[in-house]
Amino acid sequence: MSRATLNHPDPDKYYYDVKGALDDFESALKDRMWDDYERGYATWTPEGYKELPEGAQIDDYNRARNSFKDSTAGWAKDVREDVDGRIAEYHTQNLTNIDLARDGLLTATRLLGGSTGAPGDRGELPTLVDDINSRCGLAAEYMAWSGTSAENVKNHFGVYVQDTMDNQGNIAGRLVNLYTGRSNIVEYVRNNVLHYLQTAIAALKEEEAASTNADTVLGVNVGVMVVGFAAGPIGVAADIALMAGEYLEAEDPTTVPANEIEDVVVSLQNQLDLLKETAQSREETWTGKVQAVQGEIAGIKNNAYLELYDFTGKGTPGDTSGAPSGGFDVDPASVEELAGWCFEAAAQYERVITRAIETDVADNDLMGMNYVVTTGDIETKDIRDALLGFLQTTCARYHEAGIRMAETAKTYWGVEFDNESVLAGLKEHVDLNGLKRGGNGESAGNALRPTNRDDIEDIGEEGPFNTDPNIPNEPYEGPQDDGCRPGDAYQGQPQYDDDPVTPTPAPTGPNDRDGDGVPDTIDIDGGDGTGQSRGW
Repeated sequence: MSRATLNHPDPDKYYYDVKGALDDFESALKDRMWDDYERGYATWTPEGYKELPEGAQIDDYNRARNSFKDSTAGWAKDVREDVDGRIAEYHTQNLTNIDLARDGLLTATRLLGGSTGAPGDRGELPTLVDDINSRCGLAAEYMAWSGTSAENVKNHFGVYVQDTMDNQGNIAGRLVNLYTGRSNIVEYVRNNVLHYLQTAIAALKEEEAASTNADTVLGVNVGVMVVGFAAGPIGVAADIALMAGEYLEAEDPTTVPANEIEDVVVSLQNQLDLLKETAQSREETWTGKVQAVQGEIAGIKNNAYLELYDFTGKGTPGDTSGAPSGGFDVDPASVEELAGWCFEAAAQYERVITRAIETDVADNDLMGMNYVVTTGDIETKDIRDALLGFLQTTCARYHEAGIRMAETAKTYWGVEFDNESVLAGLKEHVDLNGLKRGGNGESAGNALRPTNRDDIEDIGEEGPFNTDPNIPNEPYEGPQDDGCRPGDAYQGQPQYDDDPVTPTPAPTGPNDRDGDGVPDTIDIDGGDGTGQSRGW
């Protein structure tokens, strides 16, 4: 068996292809019933077998013949309506949009250091993260920087940078799998519906089926989808290599309908019934995979492994480290270099954020059979939103770390910066939209806060909802604008009704950007001589 490609991405074209096939089926059935009857065969109809009366008077013969001919159109229409009602409806999803979102996530995975098996720019983020991780983790690299501040940067902020990127890359990679699985289920149904109709038409016409883009029967196996990525909080770089039809396989037809009318009709009905049942089963399997990814993320309880250390909060739980006995020392040039890397990392995260935001092109197309937005569809978007939040928080925290390091070096040691990354980082706000769209970006603001995880923790509690406009009183109103559509000004992370935003208090001084009355500029063991750090 060989891998299949997506041949039916356009919902409008698919709709008219199905309508045309049903028209042809109805016409072929009507003609075939009449032809068999004219040839004197006992002919199947929805009302049972009928044949010309033998030995009848010519008037009786003609009446029977005309009555049968007049009835064929109605019989064929009745069968067509029965067949139409057995088709699993996947008429509205635009698979091009789903695949655009999938490709954006594939790029995001690659930019986050994952191995995608596809060519493309990996960006500079993996190298920067390695530099920051190595500089913060090896005492030999920073013998001239000691004290509580140095220890906090090394053991808290710096120690999470690699795991953060790896876990984010894995979430993006698993979303690639989920978007691919959703698209493949739709393609599987569309292809086989057309294949079964075309085969039935050819059998009724007693001829070979015409060659089309649905020449083969497809199978879809989302059960092989990889969803796990972490044995614990520590991430491992994503490794995926998916093609568009990863879970689709061409299968040999199990049965070829005989040319008898009843056999053709019954075979078509059975095939469509089984296809609908199998599609529902695949939907359930896919939803299980979605929830497994949710479970992986929910299992990482410390958000520092997903979006860096929260140095704006109360610190890491259980942190009891004090000032080292050896006192403190600092090399401002080294701190400036590290600040530059943090600014560069923030800029690279803007690229990743761009690709994550652009996945909303597929939000209206993530749905299952009969216009139903399934639990899996809702939670896939929840995972995407959580990833976007993790990326934005990480971007904001890198940028803020650069500011704190640079400002401290300047305040306490009078350093005049010549590092271009530091100069650019201090001049511009971080852009949480990912792409520059005029202006000067946005303040990190609330993006420094931990990402809301409520929609990740509520595994299996949402949906399904029906989006059929003909069904009233449904709670689902279609995908909502979360403020991060391309081209819109996006202010911070997506907000949630149960997580109201508290306006950022006015600063009380140059070292108190969060307005809490406590200086938050990192004290790199030179401000008050205590070696203590307020900001980390």
